[in-house]
Amino acid sequence: SSGIYAEYGSVRYVQKLVGTKAMAALVGEAVPLPGPQSKADTDEAWIQTIKQFAFTAGHPSGTCAIGKVVTDELKVVGVEGLRVVDSSIFPNTVSGDYTGVLVAVAEKIAQKIKSV
Repeated sequence: SSGIYAEYGSVRYVQKLVGTKAMAALVGEAVPLPGPQSKADTDEAWIQTIKQFAFTAGHPSGTCAIGKVVTDELKVVGVEGLRVVDSSIFPNTVSGDYTGVLVAVAEKIAQKIKSV
């Protein structure tokens, strides 16, 4: 789908970027991807590699960031009666596991909703 072609476009852009004189001193060897398609630098090989290996490495975050899309009570700004209680409320992706923090946030908001 269109996401794959956006990723593919990014791969080709980075290839051009690292091939410039300005980047030459900073670029080392390419790290080969596993699989037979990684040997060829063709459009189809890259698309197959992206299909095989591209995924979300963590919980998506930031799409409903606190202070931008939702209030500190997780109410969606400009929409009455709607709250967002998932990892999208965190403004930045973290390297750790969201589960504990997200459960704590959900419990706190649930208490707040029940008290209304």
